[in-house]
Amino acid sequence: MIKFNPKGDKLLSIGNDDNHSVAIYDWEKGTQVNAKVDMSEVFGAIWQNEIDFVTFGLKHVKFWNIKGT
Repeated sequence: MIKFNPKGDKLLSIGNDDNHSVAIYDWEKGTQVNAKVDMSEVFGAIWQNEIDFVTFGLKHVKFWNIKGT
């Protein structure tokens, strides 16, 4: 799954690895931030604004912030 933030300068992706890792790409700056989401299946992600997003899945909801990227 991939989703651009509302401004369109960051791209979020959720991997199919064991930890369903999230990666945020700032394609204008050429930077990337990675984090592990959950061992349970991740169903989706929603951007709340330019730097905050939510991931949700089987038995979990997680709130994220990417300040400083």
